[in-house]
Amino acid sequence: MVEEQLLRLKNVELMRHELHQCVKEYGFTDERTLSLSKKLDEIIAELAKLEKEKLLK
Repeated sequence: MVEEQLLRLKNVELMRHELHQCVKEYGFTDERTLSLSKKLDEIIAELAKLEKEKLLK
């Protein structure tokens, strides 16, 4: 069970990394894309935080 949760947490972090790589690689610098990227980053960070808190309980 704990291993599964750790894997999910790693996957969330990988998604965050991939998102930033795509923005960098394809040069999406318009305001809308950057705003979406920032919002997705906030959501992913919050999910990772919640998963981490679950693991520590």
